[in-house]
Amino acid sequence: YRLLIVMAKLTTKTDEEITCVEFSPFQASSSLLALAKRSVLTVKACTLQESALQQGKPLLHALILDHVADIQLWEEVRHVSWSPASLSVEGDTRLHFCTAGSDHKLRVYSSDLLNTTSLVLEGHRRYVNDIACHPTDPTILASVGDDRLCQLWDSETGQLTASFRLGSPGTSVRWHPDDHLKLLVAEKSGCVRFYDVTTSTPVMSLQSPSPPLLSADWAPSNSLRVGGVAGGCWCLWDISMSR
Repeated sequence: YRLLIVMAKLTTKTDEEITCVEFSPFQASSSLLALAKRSVLTVKACTLQESALQQGKPLLHALILDHVADIQLWEEVRHVSWSPASLSVEGDTRLHFCTAGSDHKLRVYSSDLLNTTSLVLEGHRRYVNDIACHPTDPTILASVGDDRLCQLWDSETGQLTASFRLGSPGTSVRWHPDDHLKLLVAEKSGCVRFYDVTTSTPVMSLQSPSPPLLSADWAPSNSLRVGGVAGGCWCLWDISMSR
């Protein structure tokens, strides 16, 4: 509830529809917020004024949303994933992120706020439903789509490095928060599979009580728990009890 109030407090008007919103999950760039619109991706920095808190002001009045950059887009963005190479410290800001567009392509963007480069990754034949940059290696990227493929990419060269055939359209892809060689892949049919990326094989699977499975992710505080939304219900699995 408090989070919803905070975001309402920081709302800014825009002339274009916002298609995607994504905070950076990495410590070095945790203040960065991406707002994707039809023709531009706007990056904001959300910071907390310590001095305001020390003066006894409420948390809502201590938050500041500053404009960082506008990145020109060449397609309508459906998903954004921040790279661990991003940095936001005083005097030094570097933006690195990947987008999935309505043209079925991935694009890797890099910007130092003066110059911006982009690399196109082509391989999916239908809509890409989720993307995930590797938590520690900025050159590794995963994606899933309606073409029933989970694909791994080298984001520096744009080369496809691995491809897993799925049983139904992929809806979510997430790296394990501790074991970065494990990948969670959720499918629309209700199946959640865990892959060992070194062997490109599934090591475990779960099944939701009813399809469609819209999304799934690791619990942030306990990697033995997996949550998902399927068939209009919230599902929670304890994978320590899976056989």
